Amino acid sequence: MKAGLLFLLIVVFFAKAEIPACPTGTISFNPPLDSSIVTYYPKGFNGDNAPLFPDNYQCNYQINVPQEWWAEIQMTVQLANQSDERNSVVVVDRIGPTEGIQFASQDSFYFISPGGSIQLSTTTTKTQLGFSIQWKKYQPFLPNLINLNISDTVPKFLDLSNTAPYVVSAETRTSVLVIPTLDNKYQHLLRGILIYDGLTWNSTCLGTAKQLWKSNTQWLSTGKQMTVQFLFGTSSDSLIRLVFQDFENTRNIKHFEGVPSNSVDKVFSFDATKGSSAIITYDAHDQTVETLRSFGGDGTLDVYSGGVTQSKKNLIATYSVNSDSLRLPQQFYGNFKTYVFSGDKYSKVTFSLVRDTSFSSTKTTGRTGFISSNHWGQDGQPQYANAIINAPPGQLATFSLNIHSVDFTPGTILALTGSNGKSEVYDEKFDINHLPPMNQTIQIVSDNLSLSFNSNGVVNRGLYVDFKVMNTSKSVSYLFLSLCFLIHPIFNW
Repeated sequence: MKAGLLFLLIVVFFAKAEIPACPTGTISFNPPLDSSIVTYYPKGFNGDNAPLFPDNYQCNYQINVPQEWWAEIQMTVQLANQSDERNSVVVVDRIGPTEGIQFASQDSFYFISPGGSIQLSTTTTKTQLGFSIQWKKYQPFLPNLINLNISDTVPKFLDLSNTAPYVVSAETRTSVLVIPTLDNKYQHLLRGILIYDGLTWNSTCLGTAKQLWKSNTQWLSTGKQMTVQFLFGTSSDSLIRLVFQDFENTRNIKHFEGVPSNSVDKVFSFDATKGSSAIITYDAHDQTVETLRSFGGDGTLDVYSGGVTQSKKNLIATYSVNSDSLRLPQQFYGNFKTYVFSGDKYSKVTFSLVRDTSFSSTKTTGRTGFISSNHWGQDGQPQYANAIINAPPGQLATFSLNIHSVDFTPGTILALTGSNGKSEVYDEKFDINHLPPMNQTIQIVSDNLSLSFNSNGVVNRGLYVDFKVMNTSKSVSYLFLSLCFLIHPIFNW
């Protein structure tokens, strides 16, 4: 009965799409005279149900691409046994290594001159395959320009809404890495972003954005310039970002990853065997927080608001295992955040990043940390911060605050509130006409502290506040302001 159904299935597929013989082992495809025509293989395949090929069928599909042209291949591949690790379909092109395909649903592949091939060897894998080809001529090379400076605290980036080529120019060399997306709907488009080592797309091709992603590191230009070409012709909305920095700032990083903003609880493990390791995260919503919840191992972890910089102007925190157990959890605002791990060749680290409200929780008194606005250390941005810190469960605590840096442009408001249950015991708003004490200790006794800061759309240098959660007598139900001028250097408690 099962054999009969399988035979019927094969007959149906052959009826819809005729599978030609491949007597010489190769079938070649060349562009038609009318470039608007889309070529489909096998005959009768229309992009939906790919036909089932016979067992032990072998063929090399050679797709030729003339100079100044490129070809987009949309491919569908389905294996009857999804757990079969054999790749019956392999894509080969001149840009990079071969790619085995186990599943594709009209996924895009891109060949530049002189072309590439699709190699099919079914053995007994019960393989369905169908693809379309459209050849397209390059448009005139009219690139947009991006300039990188060593002094940049925020990386420059491109997303998939771009279709025009870009030339990126640095003061020293151009560094690029990719922040991918977890959405399979868009990952295949990474194959259609080509990166060239030079001023034009006639320069040496370093590879595709997908290859860059899989390399888990940055790619570098040999000179100052790098060219980026987008082969897909329509704008696409996704979380993919190409991130550019001057190599002077990233030169010490040997392992460099971009992390999607839609990643949830994620644990990172690095060692310093070959040098420093780093990750960079991006969120289009600059008021979204990212929380460093745990840190274990040895070595140090530097956290930058924006990109890594040699000047460390935007270095917002440094952690080491031996002394920092009470400094976590710690939240970070902003679009870009960069975490750089360094140590000796034996150093190893594991740390976790989450997107939740765990920053509010305090397990024990003695906790320290800071609250900074979303673009602190960066120029030319409106600023925002919001934080809630709770005392350890079932007790009051003394929240000790020190405002190191705050910019009160017109309309900017800083609000501090301390609460015991539903009762507010401290409620103060500061602005340009009512300034808070600077570099002095504000102490609030309560079971909850909230802080909000907003420049209300006005460009601002932002806010940086240190805090401690200290033990206090349960009989204490008042608050006080201690004007104790600190003699320690700024940002060192």
